[in-house]
This record gives sequence, C-alpha cells and structure tokens, in this order.
Amino acid sequence: NYKFWSFNGTVPGPMIRVRLGDTVEFHLSNDDGNQFPHNIDLHAVNGPGGGAAVTLVAPGEKKVFQFKTLQPGLFVYHCASPVPSIPEHIANGMYGLILVEPKHGLSRVDHEFYVFQSEFFTQPSEDEGVLEFSLEKGMAEQADYVVFNGKSGALMGDNALQAEVGDKIRIYFGNIGPNGASSFHIIGEVFDQVYLEGALNGITNKNVQTTMVPSAGAAIVEFKVNIPGDYLLVDHSIFRINKGAVGMLTVTGEENPEIFRTLPD
Repeated sequence: NYKFWSFNGTVPGPMIRVRLGDTVEFHLSNDDGNQFPHNIDLHAVNGPGGGAAVTLVAPGEKKVFQFKTLQPGLFVYHCASPVPSIPEHIANGMYGLILVEPKHGLSRVDHEFYVFQSEFFTQPSEDEGVLEFSLEKGMAEQADYVVFNGKSGALMGDNALQAEVGDKIRIYFGNIGPNGASSFHIIGEVFDQVYLEGALNGITNKNVQTTMVPSAGAAIVEFKVNIPGDYLLVDHSIFRINKGAVGMLTVTGEENPEIFRTLPD
C-alpha cells in the first residue's frame, strides 16, 4: 500500500481526449480535507505554466481556465504545485495523458489502450504496512518501483490487455519518470508505426522494435497481432521488470503456421 496523491482518485489520472481547434474549459477543485495546494500543467496548453500558473488551488477551492488546442499530439499532464515541491507532487502520482486528435480524428483500430509508466521512491510511513514518498531516494534517483498504470501487476492476470488475432491495436503510452526514460517494447511484436514523441502530423517511424520515451514524454504505437499467445509489455531497461515494469497482452484466435509454428525435434 502507498499514500498516493491523485487526479480524480486514480493513478494515472484519467485520459483526456479532445480535438485540434477545440476550446477547452478546465475545472480543477481541491478537496477541503487535503493538506497541500495543487494545480495542473498540461503539456498541450500554450500559456503560462501550461495552466499551472492560473490553477493553483488551495484545499476547499476551485479554479477554472480556458485554452484552445493549437497542436495535435499525445501530451503529458501533471501537478506542478511548488508546495512542498513540484517533484513531490509528480512522484506521488499526479499525472496522466491528454490526447489532441487531428480535426478529422484518427484512423479506426480494433483496440486502444492507455498505458502509463512511472517510478516510486518509498519509505515506511507512520501507518503500519503503508509506504510513502522518500525525498532522499528521489534525489538519488533510486526508484524502488517502476510500474505501468500505478502499481505492480496492473496489467497482469485478470487485468491483462485482451485482443484477437488480426486485430489492429493502438497504445497511448506515457512516461512521467520522474527521472528515467523508458525503452518501451512488446516481446514478440514489432510496432508497425510509431508516432515519435507523441507527435501527430509529425515524424513517424515504421517497423520499430523498441521506442524511447523520455521523462514527461509520450508515444503512440500501432501494430497488428498475428499469432495467439501472451505478449509481455516491458521497459527494456530490463532489470525494471523486477521493479514492476511488466504487463501482458493476451491474444486469442486461430494459429497461423505460415507466420509462426513449432517444429518436431
């Protein structure tokens, strides 16, 4: 267990989805039972602090601002409150993704998934069995956990991503760090197309094995699944698997021996 800080009660926060040219009215409230002021910096925003400068909200208060989406892409958002520090708000779980689609939207796929990588720096709290943030480990960049979607096992077992043979899949992948870059890879798959650094109408790459996603960055990857089985999502900085950076995509359907088959001894 961990003492998370969050947007809307989940880590990562909800994925926001808008279109290029939209005018977005954003409401941010801070529960009166909270201890610290919070705000939000959306990397899709053109304006002071990405909205953070006008949304610093004390416990029990609410702030509202508007912004117009000027560039399409997949962007990170996070809390940037200076009290007690910006890194502490990020490291405790206050982040998510905002997708700004082109005006005419994106092409159809069979499945879209939201996967977010983050690090946690922990120490025991006053509550037995509950961990809390360690500033010392954060400063030393010594993460105890590196996870997808907020916890170890978030995308394993009953929570594994599901698809069928022949499906086209799009993953919206974010990495908050707060320190480390991610070497995102799916074992047994090749990305047919990668929108580098989350840019739409920008540079794309094809036939990619592993894509680098910087701290506070994102990428969109697309691929088709051809063979049934279990496929691991990993950060190929591979020891991070031991810290929790592993998920599962389970594919069902008919075998295709022309593409993949086992042979007798």
